[in-house]
Amino acid sequence: MSKLINRKIWLTVQDAARHLSIVFNEEVSEADVLRFALDGHLQLSVNFVNHAEAKRGKVIPLSAVRKVPGLPVEGHEPYDVHLALQLNDHDYLVFEEKIVKLTDVWDLPLIGSERLDVEHKYQILTNGPAVTLQGLDGAFVEGPKGQLFQLQERFKEPRSGHYPSGGLPEDGVLVVRAQALRTFERSISEVQPTVDRPLRTRERRTLLTIIAALCKHSDINYEIRGAAQRIKNATELLGAPIDDGTIEKVIKEIPDALETRTK
Repeated sequence: MSKLINRKIWLTVQDAARHLSIVFNEEVSEADVLRFALDGHLQLSVNFVNHAEAKRGKVIPLSAVRKVPGLPVEGHEPYDVHLALQLNDHDYLVFEEKIVKLTDVWDLPLIGSERLDVEHKYQILTNGPAVTLQGLDGAFVEGPKGQLFQLQERFKEPRSGHYPSGGLPEDGVLVVRAQALRTFERSISEVQPTVDRPLRTRERRTLLTIIAALCKHSDINYEIRGAAQRIKNATELLGAPIDDGTIEKVIKEIPDALETRTK
């Protein structure tokens, strides 16, 4: 799978988990992939096997949002209702009336009911509780240039129009783009802790020689009893204490190291 990914545009969640398991040499499950996406570490997408209907959204500032007076409530100040979907403190989303058909792969922004769908699938895979929450704003997908679309469903009655979908369509398959996987792999590699490699023989002998020189400079005879304790006292004064047993093991290696270097 690690080699074949270069030939793929996207992978199923199952194949993505298998690929990551190979790359990082540890088991990665489908649930892990979904959790990475829900936590914002990995871009998740959906493949519309047949097609989906949607309305294109346009991001506008608060100053451009249409407002209508809200219903009066006794004891409260009059308020306005914004005829747009609030994305954050500054941006709102309005939708075109035209219905468009979406095919192939679209990214999931995970800001609406599509997030609840992914969370529900994650809970099912981990034997957790079913997600029974319902989103009022509908489900969304994101295009290649960042444009947002609100998924739509048809009313059962002919010519009755559309309404915001309560989630992803049943024939929409969760997938991960190959490029999103590569980005995720790089992000993990960049934060991997550096693993200390064992000292090579030459390096170890060099360090032991330096220790011997410092002992001589400090008038500590590392070959006599009590040397480890004196060195321990010195590490305590330094604020980085080392027990005398560890020190004893180290200084026992000094004679061999010096013999090798002075040959």
